[in-house]
Amino acid sequence: GTTWIQHALDSDSRICTSKEQEVHFFDRESVPDFGVYCRIFTNCSGCSASADVTPDYIDAPTILPTVRFC
Repeated sequence: GTTWIQHALDSDSRICTSKEQEVHFFDRESVPDFGVYCRIFTNCSGCSASADVTPDYIDAPTILPTVRFC
């Protein structure tokens, strides 16, 4: 499922995705450094949003309130 989602997001030029699928940034960092997170997205010229396809985020209700835009 995540590969299909990654391909679908990659097909939209407005969305920047990471080269690595399933980054697991927000479920592994106790105090997320958003500067580090934003550097994961290296192909973001002209994008209006970034997307990290990590399915484990759905099981972590504390992650969504911490999400920021790059």
